[in-house]
Order: sequence, then C-alpha cells, then structure tokens
Amino acid sequence: MKDLKKWDLVDLLSKLGYEPSRVIRDDYWYLSPLRVEKTPSFKVNRRLNVWYDHGRGQGGDLIDFGCLYNNCSVSDLLKKWDGLPSPAFSFHPLVAGEKKNIARDGIAVLGIRPIADHHLLRYLDSRAIAHSLAASYCKEVDFSLHNRQYRALGFQNNAGGYELRNADFKGCCAPKDITLITNEGRQLNIFEGFFSFLSYLACQKEVGTTGDDFLILNSLALSGKATDLTEKYHKISLYLDNDDAGRRAAQSLKTSDRILDCSSLYHGFKDINDWWVNQNKPMQKVMNTVRRGLRR
Repeated sequence: MKDLKKWDLVDLLSKLGYEPSRVIRDDYWYLSPLRVEKTPSFKVNRRLNVWYDHGRGQGGDLIDFGCLYNNCSVSDLLKKWDGLPSPAFSFHPLVAGEKKNIARDGIAVLGIRPIADHHLLRYLDSRAIAHSLAASYCKEVDFSLHNRQYRALGFQNNAGGYELRNADFKGCCAPKDITLITNEGRQLNIFEGFFSFLSYLACQKEVGTTGDDFLILNSLALSGKATDLTEKYHKISLYLDNDDAGRRAAQSLKTSDRILDCSSLYHGFKDINDWWVNQNKPMQKVMNTVRRGLRR
C-alpha cells in the first residue's frame, strides 16, 4: 500500500493513456479519465501527488483514483496493480553508474552514453529510424524509477531534462521542456514528439536535406511556448499528431497565414512515424529475416 501511494499520478495517467491538456506550475489539467467531458476539469497537483475532479466534486490520492477508475475495492486494486509498473518496465538490468540527477517524478538519471544497447537498437529498427540518425540526436540513458533500474533512449530538451523511450516505457526526466534545434533557417518545423522529428529527417534524407529549424514540443501542454518562437520565421509547418488533441493544438497555433498544418501529408496514420514505419515495412521484413538467419 505504501509503495503504491508513492507512485507519481502524472506518470500513472500517462501510462493509462492520458496526457495533460495544460500545465500551470504544479497543476496538471486533464480531460477527466473518470467521465466524458470536453473541457479539462480533472486536476493533479504533482507536488502533493493528489487529484481533484471538479465535475464530480471528488478528489483524493492515487489509491482513491485507482478504486474509482477500476470500480473496485482497495484490496482488489492492490491485486490488479500488483507488480505495476514492473511488468511494463521490465526491460533488462543496467550497469550501475553515478547518480547525476533526481527528478521530482522519481526518475534518477544514472548514466548517459552513445547508443549501443542491442535492445534499443532493435527498438529503433521497429520505428524505422536509422541508428546513425538517432545517434546524432539521442543518447542511451540509464535511469532508476521506484528503486528499479532501466535503460532507454534519451532525447534532451532545452532545460537539460530528457524524454525517455524504450519499447515498454514512455516518460521523462525533469525538468520538462521543449527542444529547439537551430540551423539559422528561415522556416520552423514543429513536431509533437522526437520520433516524429526523426522520421521527418529520415524522409528528408531521401528527398534532400534542408537547413530549417526544428521545434519538438515534447508535450502538447508546452505548445504555448511555441508561440513566442514563431515571430522571426517566414514559414512555420506543423507536424502534429492526427488525433483530437493534435488538431486542437494545430488550430491554436495557426495564428497567421505563415503557419501551415501539414498533418494531411500523413492522413490515415497517427503521426509521421506511424506513416514512416508503414512506408518501410518491406525493408523491416528483410531485416527480420536477416536477424533470424544470424541466430541460427
């Protein structure tokens, strides 16, 4: 019970598929996971690790949320979530390293190095991202979470935090921030996540590279920061996800004719990476066949 209460509510909601619509200091606002609504009224105070659903007039800690979300008793919740997040994050053991940064969400970065782990390289293959391309923008990051150790791809933001991804985990090491990559370009391309950014670069490599600037939001909750950066650019292209949240963010960012929503280019797919993986399926089949041959 005590260990369960230590879990970070924001991390838990992300694991359940809910991302904040906006973040104001320690308060994370969501569309309620407990009911259907159009205006975010479910608030999590990350510092206190408590929630309050204004539409229901009800709140509490993680245990209270879990019981309501699963419509079960505390004892049933403990059984249902027994081992969580271990099953989702059971990747492989790490080589211990020096603790460098302890985030408020409980993630501690233990070590950072060039990408070499074969699990992470296979994960890049599954996302159709060339190892050399990923090496230019990502690192291999060892980290601990809830006293367990893991390894993931790390994509650094402007504040020094890292977006962390592997086949079983999606999270970040605070501080959370955008990532701006400048090439002194006249055009700015805006992406929701770094795999969309890498997929765009992979595609551009086939048709010819550009000298554009790139902004990776790392969360739609940070889209407000993009507004302050767009003024100096002659053209801004939005490559956000093809879902309701992405479309709403695109609408809020389209404040002039200089800003173009490019999501129609990957219509029918969740995001650019989903489209890019689909384009590369024949090559992935070849690579899988080669791997099976090497294992014999």
